[in-house]
Amino acid sequence: MIREKIVDIIFHLENSITSGIMALVVINTLREKYSQSKETTEDIFISSLFIGSYNTLILCLSNFIKHNKESINLIFLFTGIKEENPGLEASEYSNLLVLIEEFETALDSLHTTLDAVIKIRDTTIAHIDKKHVNNPNALLVPNNPLWDDLSNAYSLIGSGLDEVGKYFGLVPVLDFVTLANVDLADKTKRVFDFLYFTSSVSTQARTEVIT
Repeated sequence: MIREKIVDIIFHLENSITSGIMALVVINTLREKYSQSKETTEDIFISSLFIGSYNTLILCLSNFIKHNKESINLIFLFTGIKEENPGLEASEYSNLLVLIEEFETALDSLHTTLDAVIKIRDTTIAHIDKKHVNNPNALLVPNNPLWDDLSNAYSLIGSGLDEVGKYFGLVPVLDFVTLANVDLADKTKRVFDFLYFTSSVSTQARTEVIT
C-alpha cells in the first residue's frame, strides 16, 4: 500500500478515535456529576447527551476492530502495511512490523471488552434484533464492559495509532485530544450545574409560592 493511502487511513482512524474519546469524557464527567448530585430526577437534555455519547463511544470503538472488507479499520491498516513496504527504510519497516505485532497482541488481550462492544453495536445500536420485541432482556449484554475497560481500550488504540503514525511523519494527536478534553469536561460540568441548579431554584421558588 502506498504511503499516501496509509497516511489517509490513519487520519480517518484518528478522527474516529478523537470522537470516541470525546464521548467517553462527556460520559465520565456526567457520571461523576450524577454521583455528586442529590438530584433524583434526570434532565432530558442531560439524558440525551449521555445516550448520544454512549452510542458514539460504542460505534467508534467497534468500527476500529470489527472486520468488514468495505470499511477502514485497524485490520485494513495493518494488512496494507504488511503487504508492501510503504517507502520506509528497511530497518524502519522492520521496526514498524514489530510494533504492529505488539499492537495486535495488546488488542487480543482486550478481546473480552472488544467482543462485548461489537455485540452491543450489532444488536442494539446499528440495528435492533427482532428477538428484542419478544424478549426485551436480550438487550442486556452479558459481561457488559466496565467504563475503565472502555477507557483502557481507547487509550491503547490511540497510543498505538500515534506510534504507527510517527513512522509516516504524523504528529501524535492523543496529547492534543487530552488537552482539548480538559476544556470539554469543564464545559460539560458547567452545563450540568446550570441545568440542575436552575431546576432546583425553580422548584424551590414554586414551593415557596405554594406555601
